[in-house]
Amino acid sequence: MAMKPVIAGLVVSSVMILSPWPAAAVQVELGRDVDEQISANDSLQDVFPQIDAALPEGRVPASLVDGRPQPDGNPVPTEGNSVVLDHRAGPVRITWDLGANGEDCSRAQLKALTLWLVGIACKKMDSYQQHPPNFIGQLSVSVNGRDFTVIPGSRVELIAPHSQEFNRVAWAFQPGEAAGFRYLRVESFGHQGESVRIAEIDGWLDGITPAKSTEIATRVAPLPAEQVTFRLPVRSPTEPLPAVVRAIQFTGDQLVLKESGRALLNLAPLLAAPDARWTAVSRQLAPQEASRVFRRDDGLQQTRRLVIGPDQRLTLTCEVTVPAGAAPVAYTQTALVLAEALQTRFDGCTYGGVPSFVRRDHATSVEIGDWVPYLIFPCREAGVEVQLFMPAWYGVAGRIETFTGRALVRLEFFAAANNRRDQLADPALKLDPARWHPAARTLRPGETFRQQLNLAVFDITPPTLGQRDIETGGGLPLMFIDTGIPNQKAPGVATVLQRDKMLFMGFKLREPVKAKIGHSAVDCASTLTAPGMVERLHKAGFGAAVLMADEFIDVSHGVSFQARYDQAPPNYPALLRRLADHGITPVCWFSPRGFLNKDWQGRMKDRLVEQHPAWFVSGAHWFGNYQTLDTYNDAANQWVLDKLTQDLRNFPGLKGFAFDSFPCRGPVLGGPAETTMTQQEQDWLRRFSQAVHGAGQDNLLIANGVPPMADDSLSYDYIVTEHFPLMFLNQVLGGRAFGKPFIAHCQWRQMYGWYVTLGQMYYNFCDYDQALGWTHMTWLGWLNEQVAQARKPVDAEVVPLWYIMGKGRRVYAAEIAPKVRQIEVLMPDGASVIVVASLASWPADVQVVPQTIPPGTYRVAITADTALKHADFPALELPLTTGSGLALTRVAPCSLTVLRFAPCP
Repeated sequence: MAMKPVIAGLVVSSVMILSPWPAAAVQVELGRDVDEQISANDSLQDVFPQIDAALPEGRVPASLVDGRPQPDGNPVPTEGNSVVLDHRAGPVRITWDLGANGEDCSRAQLKALTLWLVGIACKKMDSYQQHPPNFIGQLSVSVNGRDFTVIPGSRVELIAPHSQEFNRVAWAFQPGEAAGFRYLRVESFGHQGESVRIAEIDGWLDGITPAKSTEIATRVAPLPAEQVTFRLPVRSPTEPLPAVVRAIQFTGDQLVLKESGRALLNLAPLLAAPDARWTAVSRQLAPQEASRVFRRDDGLQQTRRLVIGPDQRLTLTCEVTVPAGAAPVAYTQTALVLAEALQTRFDGCTYGGVPSFVRRDHATSVEIGDWVPYLIFPCREAGVEVQLFMPAWYGVAGRIETFTGRALVRLEFFAAANNRRDQLADPALKLDPARWHPAARTLRPGETFRQQLNLAVFDITPPTLGQRDIETGGGLPLMFIDTGIPNQKAPGVATVLQRDKMLFMGFKLREPVKAKIGHSAVDCASTLTAPGMVERLHKAGFGAAVLMADEFIDVSHGVSFQARYDQAPPNYPALLRRLADHGITPVCWFSPRGFLNKDWQGRMKDRLVEQHPAWFVSGAHWFGNYQTLDTYNDAANQWVLDKLTQDLRNFPGLKGFAFDSFPCRGPVLGGPAETTMTQQEQDWLRRFSQAVHGAGQDNLLIANGVPPMADDSLSYDYIVTEHFPLMFLNQVLGGRAFGKPFIAHCQWRQMYGWYVTLGQMYYNFCDYDQALGWTHMTWLGWLNEQVAQARKPVDAEVVPLWYIMGKGRRVYAAEIAPKVRQIEVLMPDGASVIVVASLASWPADVQVVPQTIPPGTYRVAITADTALKHADFPALELPLTTGSGLALTRVAPCSLTVLRFAPCP
């Protein structure tokens, strides 16, 4: 048989005729078991393809061809080391240029090609986002890269049922069936728009040996100013422009832009009587102030007042009160409606607590208490956005609805709610625990139910490089975390927030840090005591180490040993001293709300769950393994407070804590005063913060963070942005956010672990000067046994790159070629460094013109690194004048080239 694509049970045959190759009968076999393993020495190994579509989850084409032996020496496909093909926009093409370095392709022949598909059962880190292992595709080749010919009979349709783990699609060719080509392509058509996850593609060729993309053939030469053809912007594209507040006024019942007179909002629904029982008793309308006073037939009075301040921030207040001398009155809710003006159509809404942009046709309703009442409505046609925020919302029960009819937003505030835990748990009441259930509240004479919101109109700020990365990266804030809830993900498209706009709207944020602390490691004490580990962290620019308990790991509660809170790991004080001696601040992991209710994946059950059942609510989270502490139980919260204090007292070398799973949120009321869960949690957060900082002015409190909710960030020193699209929070919080490296969850697999380093430099550091955080040494491949398996000397070639990101301050960054970036860094000793970071799958020629290094004569030390190779270049003496620089040719794909500038004497 001429060609035999093999997948291993069900047999499908087809015949296709297409010149120049003869007709080839094809047999496709499907099966449940895969007994063959990926290759680490095939012709396509480390020959990077190009993919003509954006890759969700930040994957890189290079990971399709980096099959390698596992610790036991056997190459196997790995789910983490995979690429997701997004077929929502149509077919996806994966193409190799086999003659990119001038190779003679006239005798090239394709002998075989194998493609490994990831099955559903392999969804370990992102099972909430299923990628069914269906595959419809074919092979094609080309001589010139423009005109491709499908290889006859190569079309494959692999539809369920099939293996739940890995499915192998293999094509085999006779001599002459596929020959004389330069470009090889795998075309994936998708099945009903489903995405496809491919772990590896192996290919075997005769007549040609394609060059490895991991080789370094870069050349560096001085570039006079007159030869520069690429001009960089003076202002770094990573720095957001200052917010521009637009002047507004009232014209009739419209909110308009003062300069142009364009109406943005129709205030008529807001200034109208709530219903027929209300009568207007007074009204005022002026360019900067509008108000209405209504009285209900039972004597209840409501005042709605809008005032535009000198800074152009509009304050909207609504007060419901019972006049003195009147009888008590039952009151249920206040509803405020802002409508679009006839000539303005907003594009959608960004929910600032996520943050996620949702198109107007996908608008939804959300509960205050679950979601932060911070809303951004862009109108790109007008170039403006309307922002709305309620600063004092912690104790509020309410609901937000957007784009219902002509209403832009409807806000409902409930005077009371049937949302106590006993009510939500009562099956007879049939209450949705995810929603507020309004109830009447009796207002007495002189008592007031008051709400206040801030509103402002800004110019839409042009996107930074980082904003573009986040909004086109295919990821959402829950992209890389699996809580065991199917399809868990934020709606819409990930976007960013801006510090100056948030401050204007009423958020309270801490002042920016004065100096960069460095990276933050998160790992067990036993890992950090491994020989050479602390020294490695120090040399890599780490400034903090978060210690987990070996027995509890990420459900730790401060210091413990063998599930006992009155004991510490062996030599614990010595480890704290050793870290401090290396300039690394030791803090302890603490999960204030989650306690392990069973032995699970090496973690030990927490005895407190059995000893104090009243401390916990009945529900559990994280695959049902974490028992949730009752936020309204004072004894439970006091235990947390006492444990924080006890650890800091018993271990003077311990300098704080890192919180996880805190604070809780949700539409719940509790306690004697029936406070909201958000208010209860914020009250305890302040007390926990005071305990930590009161024990030492240099102590740190780090949060596993989310966007600021109002003033919560004042309680923390730093946060960790566990999800890639939240890396912008380092700008919002003034340098107080660590970031998980891009796709760090792939651990030591994708591109031999190199992409953890490359991704952190290209995204987190370039975009937001963000240091590393919430990352185990296993995710970096820095455990001693992993270092022994590494394809690069970690301490000599990888650690110095992390030092740049941990201790250096990014002062300029821009894209100088497609997927190639110039990052300028100021080091602690005053030295200047330029990093050329390439995520391109092809060699690139670039011009590097320094933007922050003053003219002078410099000695430039140059190194280059790929996943497998390292190169030291001869130092250059560079006379740097205004507009001059360096020309770099054939910058290696997926590489980091570092230029270190030292002034010549």
